[in-house]
Amino acid sequence: MNTIENSNMTNIANTYMERAKKKEENSKTLASRVQKSSKKKVKKKRLNYNHRETSQQILRANKLSSAANVLAHARTKLGVLRRSQSTGQYDDREITNAIIHARRMIQCASKKVQNLREEEIQKKKLERKNGSEDMVRKIETRHKIERKERQIKQEIAKQEALEAIAEKKDWVELAQKKKWNRNYERGKVNEADMKYIKGKLSIMKDEGYSDESNEILRLKASLDELSREQARVQAEQSASTAPVDSSGAADASLSMELSGTATEQAAAAVGSVVDIAL
Repeated sequence: MNTIENSNMTNIANTYMERAKKKEENSKTLASRVQKSSKKKVKKKRLNYNHRETSQQILRANKLSSAANVLAHARTKLGVLRRSQSTGQYDDREITNAIIHARRMIQCASKKVQNLREEEIQKKKLERKNGSEDMVRKIETRHKIERKERQIKQEIAKQEALEAIAEKKDWVELAQKKKWNRNYERGKVNEADMKYIKGKLSIMKDEGYSDESNEILRLKASLDELSREQARVQAEQSASTAPVDSSGAADASLSMELSGTATEQAAAAVGSVVDIAL
């Protein structure tokens, strides 16, 4: 009887020991899984940023009010990007690249507003000048006709010819200034877009994108198109003279800046495409 009881006690003890061992093994397995799970990196969100949206809005703005709206929109977009950066949910390099581009868009939009404001002021001055000159000319003509008709007609013809030449020159200068300003604005926008795309390509290359992927090829095509456009803008700027007004020295320096760097930017952009392809 004692032998049976001892055997039962031994079986119970062995069963308890096996259960305790299994429980300990399960605890270790669960702890290992929790530790591995905690080491996994949180996947970053994909940044939804269209770099051409503000670029095209700047180039399409032909009125001071619309350019001011684009500038406000660009500043709002920069604020949104900064808030997104502070969340830590996006890739640091990608969102930094977008923020740099957004800042450049603000600079381009500010320059567009300044140029359009100067053009509008110059246009109003020319209109007032032409209106007042017409009135004075009519009064003088009437008085001179009363004194000597033939002499007056000769003087009027001469004066009108000189005024027509001067007026035409003023309008030609305004047209040239508009063209120069548009080319300058397009050059700065293209420069910002090219730098953004180059940064985007670098990020995607580090992320393991294939050189033959559709997105890489599309960005390369955009970069090549911008390079050709930048070369065309530089050629037009080289063939023209920077506008000279109240800020003549500044405009001339801007002309030198664009003429000196546009070709380099285009060449650098093409070079980046070759590097990535390799």
